[in-house]
Amino acid sequence: MYLFKVFNVLKEEIKPENVCEPSSIPKYLTALSKFASLNAALDDIYKNVLKCYSFWKDKVEPLARKSAKGFTYAELPVKLAGCFFLNGDYYKALLCLRHSINLEPKSLIPRIVALRWSVYLGEWEMLEMALAFEKLKPPKSAGSDDFVTAQLLFTTELARNYLEFNRDHKSRTTTAKRILEMTNEVNTDTRSTFPTFESQSFANWICSHLPKVAGIQGNDLELLDSFNCLHRAVTKSEGVTKNRLPGIHKDGVPLNIRSIASNTNDFFKACVSFAESCDMRRDYTIELLNVGLIRNAGANAQLGLWSVLKSGVLFRIQQFVNVNTLMRMCVVHPDYKNDVSNCMEMIRSMYSNEASPLKNFFGCTTKKPPEAVVLADEFSEDSHLPV
Repeated sequence: MYLFKVFNVLKEEIKPENVCEPSSIPKYLTALSKFASLNAALDDIYKNVLKCYSFWKDKVEPLARKSAKGFTYAELPVKLAGCFFLNGDYYKALLCLRHSINLEPKSLIPRIVALRWSVYLGEWEMLEMALAFEKLKPPKSAGSDDFVTAQLLFTTELARNYLEFNRDHKSRTTTAKRILEMTNEVNTDTRSTFPTFESQSFANWICSHLPKVAGIQGNDLELLDSFNCLHRAVTKSEGVTKNRLPGIHKDGVPLNIRSIASNTNDFFKACVSFAESCDMRRDYTIELLNVGLIRNAGANAQLGLWSVLKSGVLFRIQQFVNVNTLMRMCVVHPDYKNDVSNCMEMIRSMYSNEASPLKNFFGCTTKKPPEAVVLADEFSEDSHLPV
């Protein structure tokens, strides 16, 4: 398997103690060149995923929606959503989740993820649609140990307050106070469970954005420190990812996402966690750079690059090549400035082969696809929500 060959190059070139050292960038270039050359010989995998998506959306989903046994198809869009989250194609992922939720509303994980990622993307219309569904079909708790139901209820209330915070400036102080209360409450939760860590990460990510709103500081609000909140969000997110993908930060252990692909739920949750930790680490690295913590920013950028090279997902590799390049172009410290050429060479190595499928290998939809509007219309017509 070509990923193991890339992993072996990483292991040979970069010792564990040098993963975050600025001098290791040329060695990352060696590993990336190996990845590019091996991957060029493969079929365009992501194009096949898109074909599956089109077949599902145009052929299967319309029939499943009308079938009395439509719930039996609900796992198919969840697997597609996992692939899309992995490759940064978030809008398609959310559309697949909405299909799955409509077919099988009893499955709570897709509902939680749809709420969370609508917030991350700032897609208020999609968030309103998800919140309307939660109002129409609230989950039934199975008792005090039902962590997933509690997580859905927490995520729903937090998302609703954050939506109102962004949409209605008159109630901004009230909703901000409620968000802070919920965040302080969840931060005191000492249970080491996936729902707890995910809720803490989500709440702290939202709190890290509250101070960025103009005029919010002078409303008798004791806002949490934005930098500390983002740091806490990253830590909790990566705690989840390390447990779902044990090889991501372990020395000498390859990261094999395919090993969990046979279980839809495990695959989906691992892909979502990986996507969240990558995006949060990128944001955190840029924030470290903004406050002048250059060494920490460089270490985070290179740790991210090391992790995504093990995954073999081009979009994620490109993401952290870009972050490392940005950092080296922004600072004057010679340890980093001298590596700009190596970072540019990494970018060139991924696209130097014209026959390579790499240029079409990842998603990252830059705008909402037209089917999102159609889906919103269908939802409003079929759900009969109260006015």
